[in-house]
Amino acid sequence: MVQSETARAAVPVATARTSRRGAGALIPYLLILPGFFFVAAFTIYPVGSVIVHSLMRQNLAHPVPVWTGLTNYKDTFSDPIFRQVLGNTLLYVVMVVPPAVILGLIFAMIVNQKSKVASFLRTAFFYPIVLPLVSVASVWLFVMTPEYGLLSKAAQLLHLSEPALLRSPSTALPALAIVGIWRQTGFYAIFLLAGLQGIDKEVENAARLDGAGPVRLTLNIRLPLLWPTLVFVITLAMINALQTLDLVYVMTQGGPSNATNVFLFHIYETQFSFSNTGAASALSVIFLVMIGAVSAVNIFVVDRLRGEASGA
Repeated sequence: MVQSETARAAVPVATARTSRRGAGALIPYLLILPGFFFVAAFTIYPVGSVIVHSLMRQNLAHPVPVWTGLTNYKDTFSDPIFRQVLGNTLLYVVMVVPPAVILGLIFAMIVNQKSKVASFLRTAFFYPIVLPLVSVASVWLFVMTPEYGLLSKAAQLLHLSEPALLRSPSTALPALAIVGIWRQTGFYAIFLLAGLQGIDKEVENAARLDGAGPVRLTLNIRLPLLWPTLVFVITLAMINALQTLDLVYVMTQGGPSNATNVFLFHIYETQFSFSNTGAASALSVIFLVMIGAVSAVNIFVVDRLRGEASGA
């Protein structure tokens, strides 16, 4: 009799514990709910909306959206301007990313040394990042503009031919690449400096005791330990180069002859100049795929190859 009463008394206690456990299991989901709301509202929904609009024809001739399936993508890939824009974008990435990352690594190694000018150099390298990109483009536009720019004035004083960098299709994109390198190098140097300062000093001291000089120390110790940071910086540099818009908008407007027309500016022009929402949406989806592919290649493939090389 006593055992049965004890069993009956234990049932509510067990039920209460189970309910508390069930409520406790919901707490993590409740905590992530606000973040998920913002991700859904500002990422998932816009991306889904762009994908849907890319499957419709909507422009000045067709203000009411009409379902056309993959027609926008077919028209995009058959457009010679799109192929030129894609080539310009990839060429800009190639011209900007390697110099910016290499110079950033050199600058990081310079300011990582203990010296009286290290603080000044850190400020000098990082200063271009503080400036608004539109201001940077305006300043460099004043430098490179033919006839009254600083380069043209200097050429006139030296009795040389004026460099029309932004007026020639062969030099306009490299001129923009110079500006991009100037602005982004210090930003990447900050990340690489943080990676260098995170390297265990005992490892470097042990290498020095074994007779490693500055070159061997950098190639055999610092760069392998810095590889995760370097992969992140390369990925960030490629994404930033692909997202170039302000420089083109302020300095060249995609000209001359579409020589500086890059992907984001082409999307902007398609949507706001030509009011072709369907084509602009298709371009946006292609751009998102490119960004995802770049991130995947840099983070997974490159890192895996480096791991296999280290294991070998």
